Amino acid sequence: MVHDSLEQVGMWELRKRRIGELSGRQKQFMQRAFLAGALIGIIAPVIGVYLMLRRQVLMADTLSHVLLAGVAGGTLLGINGSIGGFIAAVVAALLVEWLRNAYLTYAEVSVSLS
Repeated sequence: MVHDSLEQVGMWELRKRRIGELSGRQKQFMQRAFLAGALIGIIAPVIGVYLMLRRQVLMADTLSHVLLAGVAGGTLLGINGSIGGFIAAVVAALLVEWLRNAYLTYAEVSVSLS
């Protein structure tokens, strides 16, 4: 019974494999995942320092919240949630930048308002 169940889902041959042993496709996936993680580990601090110098540290937090609202709004309107989130994030980024330029003395307030 167990043999038949595992055979149906194509996992019977996995019983011979040692724990942690990866197939060819799994190795490619893991190599790409490690490469992506390494690139993010290199790029993220550079972007973080840039945002810190521009005094826009909370911009990513603001855009993530607006993006989530855009996904929900897009879904409610019947459009793709990714498109709704992208549009909301772009509009919010433009609005925050406009507020930063309009109120130079209080540039940080624009992030908390949005």
